[in-house]
Amino acid sequence: ESRMNYYVTGLYMLLNSPVWGQGFGRYPYEFERFSPLILHEWGLRTAHSSWVLVFSETGLVGLLLFACINYSVVSSSWRLRRTSPNLLLSYTGYSLTIIFLSHTWLMFPWILFSLLDIPHTFSQAPNDLLS
Repeated sequence: ESRMNYYVTGLYMLLNSPVWGQGFGRYPYEFERFSPLILHEWGLRTAHSSWVLVFSETGLVGLLLFACINYSVVSSSWRLRRTSPNLLLSYTGYSLTIIFLSHTWLMFPWILFSLLDIPHTFSQAPNDLLS
């Protein structure tokens, strides 16, 4: 019930400001205003989903950018699946994780996304640049 309320609250935040969202880092501070349920919890809350956090704080613009970054990483990992299946497995595992955890603004996902996209970049580079 609690986690579902966090998702619904994020959706209400998006509906209130669909283009730009509530603002970077505003989810915990706007939670009480948009929450449909009164929870017997205290302190600052998070969305418990990176996707919900992105669209509630940065709106459809941020959601589109986040989706494009994820698409780039998954397509790169997919192209290299035969030579480096661990890249696709890493992305798949982490993409399932961020559905249920708010890792959006932590450093780890961005480092992981970069590391997963680098092999594809080098596989496209001319051979003389690699030597």
